[in-house]
Amino acid sequence: MKPRILLFGLLLLLANPVLADDVELRRIQSILATLNQQLTATYQQFQMVEQARRSVLQSLYAPRPGLDPRSYDELAEDRAQAARQESALSEQMNRLLAKAQEIQTQINPLLDRVYQLIPAPETAPQSTTPATLPAPGAAPQ
Repeated sequence: MKPRILLFGLLLLLANPVLADDVELRRIQSILATLNQQLTATYQQFQMVEQARRSVLQSLYAPRPGLDPRSYDELAEDRAQAARQESALSEQMNRLLAKAQEIQTQINPLLDRVYQLIPAPETAPQSTTPATLPAPGAAPQ
């Protein structure tokens, strides 16, 4: 996800305001900025839910030091509750992942269009003669 953010920033810098399709490019950039914010927010939510799920899993499977004064039924209910909580958090992570993928599918065609609107940078002409370096110890010419 992070490389997409950097790529998006680079695309914004490469945009030439003199383009004939400047209005469309600005509109697409605005949409991309919004989608990028949504993607970032979704990713942050995913990380928070993932951390909460890890915490629940640790409490579910962590060994308990010493003797636990609770009854077997109370322990079984605590474990069942933790398992339900872990399942709910996993479902929420799956929904967030699907949302991120949906946003990404919206971003890809817009990026393709930006690539079409921004002309490719001209490459420096290549020299046809190879560059020669003086031999070590030889006097410069």
